[in-house]
Amino acid sequence: MNPLNIGNSKKLYPIDDYQNDLMAVPLYKTNYLSWGEEKFFANNRGGIHVFISLSEKEVDHADMFAIYADDLVYQTSITEE
Repeated sequence: MNPLNIGNSKKLYPIDDYQNDLMAVPLYKTNYLSWGEEKFFANNRGGIHVFISLSEKEVDHADMFAIYADDLVYQTSITEE
């Protein structure tokens, strides 16, 4: 897991939208995540959600990512601002 700040130019960044072909699938939620040598504790942030991307890319590994629960917003549709 690489800590990533994707910027603040938009209010929301969709992670599973038919227009971006990301096809993010939730795998599990946990309060502790060990990713390589990094340790992430999230019991004070509502947990960590781990996803896998099933997008069509020519890579030989699965694209996995995690988001702290307090940074995650569930919404059925997003309108551009």
